[in-house]
Amino acid sequence: MSESVAAKAGLSEAKYNKLAKTLSFRAWVTVPELVREILVYVGVVQVWSSSETNAIRPDVNRQYGLVEDAKSGIEVEVEFENESLLEEELNIQFILKDDKELKILRYVDTLDVRNYAANGAGGSDQSLILTRFSYDTQGKFLRIEGEVYPEKPSRGFVLLLANGRRVQIDNAFLPSENVSLKTGGVVNRYGGFSLFVNFVGEGALSQMSLLSEGIDGSEQIWQLSADNIVINEPMVEVQRVHVNAVKGQFEIEGWYRSHDPISHLELKLNDHAVHGLVDVVRDDGLGKSQGLRGLPVYKFRIAESIDSAFDVPSWELTRSKNLDIDVSLFSKKRRVFWGAMSPKDVQLEVSKCTSLTFDKRRSFVIGKFVTAVGHAPSRAYIEINGKKIGRTFDVITPQTSDAEPACSWFVMEEINFELKSSDKVSVFAQAGNDDFIEISSDFQPMIVSADELIESPKQEDVVKNLVEEVGYYSSVDEPLAVFVYQGEIYKKGGASTRIIQMMSALKSNGYMVALIDRTAPWDYLGNASFFDGFYKTIDIHLTVPKKLKSPMLFNLRDRLVERSSGGQGVDGRLRDKVTKSAKEGRLIQNDGSELYKRVDSHFNFSCAALLHELKPDLVVTQFAWSCEIHDVLPAGAYGLLDTHDVQHSRYDVFASAYEKFGKSAVPSLDKFKVSKDTERGYLARADACIAITEHEADQLKDMVGARNVVTAGVAINQQTVLPKVNRKDMSLLFVGNRYEPNVYGVRHFLEKDWPTLRKEYGDSIKFNVVGSVCDEFAGIELDGVTFCGVVEDLAEMYRSAALIVNPTPFGTGLAIKMVEALGYGQAIVSTIEGARGLERAVDEGAVITADYDAYAEACISVLSSSRNINAQRTRARNYVNSYMSTEVVYSNLFNFLETKLFYSKI
Repeated sequence: MSESVAAKAGLSEAKYNKLAKTLSFRAWVTVPELVREILVYVGVVQVWSSSETNAIRPDVNRQYGLVEDAKSGIEVEVEFENESLLEEELNIQFILKDDKELKILRYVDTLDVRNYAANGAGGSDQSLILTRFSYDTQGKFLRIEGEVYPEKPSRGFVLLLANGRRVQIDNAFLPSENVSLKTGGVVNRYGGFSLFVNFVGEGALSQMSLLSEGIDGSEQIWQLSADNIVINEPMVEVQRVHVNAVKGQFEIEGWYRSHDPISHLELKLNDHAVHGLVDVVRDDGLGKSQGLRGLPVYKFRIAESIDSAFDVPSWELTRSKNLDIDVSLFSKKRRVFWGAMSPKDVQLEVSKCTSLTFDKRRSFVIGKFVTAVGHAPSRAYIEINGKKIGRTFDVITPQTSDAEPACSWFVMEEINFELKSSDKVSVFAQAGNDDFIEISSDFQPMIVSADELIESPKQEDVVKNLVEEVGYYSSVDEPLAVFVYQGEIYKKGGASTRIIQMMSALKSNGYMVALIDRTAPWDYLGNASFFDGFYKTIDIHLTVPKKLKSPMLFNLRDRLVERSSGGQGVDGRLRDKVTKSAKEGRLIQNDGSELYKRVDSHFNFSCAALLHELKPDLVVTQFAWSCEIHDVLPAGAYGLLDTHDVQHSRYDVFASAYEKFGKSAVPSLDKFKVSKDTERGYLARADACIAITEHEADQLKDMVGARNVVTAGVAINQQTVLPKVNRKDMSLLFVGNRYEPNVYGVRHFLEKDWPTLRKEYGDSIKFNVVGSVCDEFAGIELDGVTFCGVVEDLAEMYRSAALIVNPTPFGTGLAIKMVEALGYGQAIVSTIEGARGLERAVDEGAVITADYDAYAEACISVLSSSRNINAQRTRARNYVNSYMSTEVVYSNLFNFLETKLFYSKI
């Protein structure tokens, strides 16, 4: 147990019984089996010691994963008569077998008079227990609180004063924790009461009694002894405790009144000291509203971030679902009050609904949430108008550490009726073995029509929710890397594959990772399986949907202007760029290039404004047309631009293909047109650029300088070992998107090579084409050829293929479909151009290349025997193991970032 559980200790309760002269305390430790000695002191006086713990603490065992019967606690009561020592702290020391020491310091509640039997000092009758019995000489009022358990059922209680006045106790029959005392033969769990009464000219304090009026007309009387009245006890009340664990913020508010001048006060939340400046102001109006005379009332308040005010992270502070407050008042060095408070207004927010959508296309409710780490839900269910819909299902959340802040997750459930805007949709979530709690109250669902039009609520409300979601991710301890992608991450393709892989690599290297892309709230439904996996690896997902990018920019502009006019810290460059873009659109100079046409300033500056809220350490944008974001990065953020392709080089390659193969290969050459100088101007705005191959790195170094370029290819995270093929396996596979080299390559293969292969193998050979490239072949039917389109399970397509073909005759960058095929350990035959960036794989025989005009013959050579295929698969696996692991592929990037982000700050 000690190897897996951190050594921690805590104090649950410390109190002094004035009447019995006993000191009692309850504490706990997470590693009881490692405890060598326990020492307890009040000041410098030792009051107790032991060599082992003595109590089972089920709450601690559950919270820290200890065995059910572990003795993780100590429960001690000792005689203690020297009350003057209670001005000192109680010091509990757990000394472990490795001499490590866990120390707890806390003051004892010296004002506690629990277990005071009202009918006689030291008496055994506990039917009346006073927890407060005090008189204020300035305000002339009496306060009595406690528990009363009459022998017969009561219809009410009365305080009898010395002058004969009867004061009805209205605040009675309060819940209590009694498990033994009975009323009418039944254990009474509602014995609590409290009373505040003005006491002027009411006779002697020593002649008061409490009376129970039985429902049968009988009476039972308890004489109250004045010997235990506390005179001029300070009054303290905590009115409000709000902890937002998602945003990492808290607020505590209350008031006090004291006869002693108060120099300062100390607060503890869930037994953790609150650091920071507590604002204290005199509030005469509050005193009047409380009916207090004489002394002034002071209001106190503290509102800070959890990180700045506590020595523990948010997840540890809020492990317990309760919010317990301790307040101590000091007059110089003397503590005049300590008390555990029960606030009237308590809120603990650990999850927040950020979008709730009803999609009419398939009648699904989709909810997106953000949850503080440490409270990540494991199960959830949906209610509509108070009725549970469907099943209780498992929740997908990121694989995070305790040190990380909030994370994104989502739920989906099908309903068999059409949701209305007036319907109340509630989501209940469960973390671990805790109770289910509602986390989506008062959130109006967004209703999206079959043609993706928002029917309700108003567009500005949808935009407001999308913008405000970023506020829940402001408390980040670890390095934060934010990726920005002007596309939808769920759409299959080389770009999204590369982004997801790079995010995963950075996360495995200790970064938190976030993404801002164009996914819309209604996109989750059709891509459920993708997001199931995606949300296991990403921490934060913010969106600027294409249809809402302009309204989002206007909203962000208004927020920036409002903050600026209110004197809040706002980056003037960002405010001016956002304002200008909202008015004019594109801000980059129109150079007539195709790059300019792909610049989306509304998207770019919306993302830039969100980045300023996130305050990341690293920003990674995609493609040259994201360059505007780098003009206004937040202070302290390092900006990388992942080029994916060198655009002017791609134009040169496509121009050559146009000359060689004609318009059928490149139907529109102009859309790729860009000059080297133009591209240099775009890329130079970033701190540095990422190249996907060494060849493209050389080109980028020529444009932006060698110090500003780092190479990061594509890695294989998990290899699939395919079964060996036999001579009957004759299935070929091509995977690609709707991209000119892919379209032309497949078309040429079908026209020139496929007839040769069919002639050689007849009907036994099959060819499957997968991906959006199939859109270009709609309506075409060929023997043995299946145009599968975009498929859900790409892995199954790879497993069932004998050989992967890549007949593309031109292209740039790195063919990610080739890397993907290698990851599946597949045999590959590619054109020389299709294997660009994988020259080492070719040299080591992991990829077979062939001249364009002899492509069919190369395929036949590999297919001629199952031994050839299996041997090439083995070489593919060996190559991946040696050169394509995350550690190898991203080592340059990791070292580069280490230098730029960390060493440069030393």
